Formats: sequence, structure tokens, C-alpha cells
Amino acid sequence: MQQVRSTPTATRTRFNVRIDAPDGGWSILSVAGDLDLSAALGLQTFLATQEDAGRTTLRLDLSEVTFMDCSCLRVLSDAHVRLSARGGGLEIFEASRSVSRLLRATGLLRLLKIGDTR
Repeated sequence: MQQVRSTPTATRTRFNVRIDAPDGGWSILSVAGDLDLSAALGLQTFLATQEDAGRTTLRLDLSEVTFMDCSCLRVLSDAHVRLSARGGGLEIFEASRSVSRLLRATGLLRLLKIGDTR
């Protein structure tokens, strides 16, 4: 399994993404920190890098995300649409309580495949 640790430094918001990319068409991205407007481009870049590598399914662990706003929800929604068109999708297999509430409130729980949400 390949692991990449990255921290965007060009944004005011600090967040971390660890990528586990086993052989095959999927990756696991473990995200930690605040996901707000200043993090949206960085998050989009991480997702696009995996898509460009041929991954059609991205599994997200959002259990350590302390805050998420609508700009990053849009990034996740757009990625899911792109991946679904290629026969895959975006799956959230863990989410913090605040992220779970946000996903429920916005209706994204119906769109995304959700695993363990706290």
C-alpha cells in the first residue's frame, strides 16, 4: 500500500490528508482538520490527483474532520458525480458527529454511500 502524507500550506486552514492507494481502482483518503473555503481547493486537488491516477472509487475517512462548510461539501458532491460517471463513486466510511449532521441536513447522505457515521 502506498501512503502519502500531505499538508497544504498555501491555505490559512490547516488540514491533513493521508492517502492509502492499494493496487486497483480505489483509494482511501483519511482527512483531518478544518475543511472550509480556504481548504476547498486543496481538497479538490487531492481528489483530482486520485481520479487522474485512474481511481474510480474514493473512500473517505472524515472521522477527524473538526469542521466542514458548504464549499467542501460541493467539492465532495462534484467528485462523486464525476466518479459515478466512470462507474465508481465517493464513499464516506467514517465521519465525525459534526460532519454527519451536516451531511444529513444537506441531503448528501442520500447521494453518497455512507458507512460508520458517529
